[in-house]
Amino acid sequence: MSILRTNNQVRDIIVEVVRIKKPVTIQQLIQLLQPTVGLSEDELIKLIIDLEKQGFFSLTKKEIAPPIALKNFLFSSNSLWYWIVLALALATTLVVFIITDSSHPFVYLRLILGLIFVLFLPGFVFMKLLCPCQVPIKTSSISLDHVERFVLSVGVSIALVPLAGLILHYTPWGLELSPIMASLMLVTCFLATIALMQEYRRNMC
Repeated sequence: MSILRTNNQVRDIIVEVVRIKKPVTIQQLIQLLQPTVGLSEDELIKLIIDLEKQGFFSLTKKEIAPPIALKNFLFSSNSLWYWIVLALALATTLVVFIITDSSHPFVYLRLILGLIFVLFLPGFVFMKLLCPCQVPIKTSSISLDHVERFVLSVGVSIALVPLAGLILHYTPWGLELSPIMASLMLVTCFLATIALMQEYRRNMC
């Protein structure tokens, strides 16, 4: 019975705080209540929802964040991956055509960027498009999620690059270096841009 009396007292306090302080959201009400009632956030949420169902008051369940302008989103930390992908793709394309096979030791830079460009970037942006937040396989930690995203990115790249080569084989350009680089550059930038726009729309919701 003591718990029931305590809950009734807390309900009276909640109604009084809503009447006097006029909070807009549940989170604001919880911040006002926690220093005085000594209950956990989950316990307070249950009591507040019960009171709302009984018609004592009505609050917004979630803070409504103002919409983010596209320009601000493009230059925020959320879009950092996008600019890194574009920079790597552009740098690789320039290095491949500027540095020749006989340009030692710069040829190693060409090799490293080429491997990243072929074996990682296409799959990475494709995975960003399909699974922007979390890979399909649930993991127990964020670090494992990063490892699985890396492995899936490499696997998807290995599947996409031969497919692009097969399509080029039946075009007038054939399997030459220039059309291969151009096609991979276009595919990578195109998928990255779509993935970024998808992230922006999700942040707007």
